[in-house]
Amino acid sequence: MKRIVTVPLVAMLLAGCWIGTDKEARVLTIADRLCAAAAHGETLEKCPDVVSVVGADKLAEMSGELQKGYSIEMFTGDAPSPLGDGSGTHHVLIHTETSGLGLRFKYDQQRDQFHILGYWTL
Repeated sequence: MKRIVTVPLVAMLLAGCWIGTDKEARVLTIADRLCAAAAHGETLEKCPDVVSVVGADKLAEMSGELQKGYSIEMFTGDAPSPLGDGSGTHHVLIHTETSGLGLRFKYDQQRDQFHILGYWTL
């Protein structure tokens, strides 16, 4: 009897973890697409999975740095105050050799897309 109860419980927990991981992977993909476009001199007005793109112009200014390489750190939850107000679900830090940019994201469950709430320089 314990096995019948335990197996569905474990399956539910694993499914819950997988959903969170999917959103994190999507945020990383969005950030990488924005960086790759900026590195190639393109500014994305639209990006899959994003309601509206914010911060693309700032990334375009970093084009030369992004061409040399970049790294992306992804965090769940909003950026710390005063940058975030608690409404964000994720944020990323994009690092180049000499500069960086942070982006705040909010997941919109009804649209199954993300809003980019804003950005800041590092």
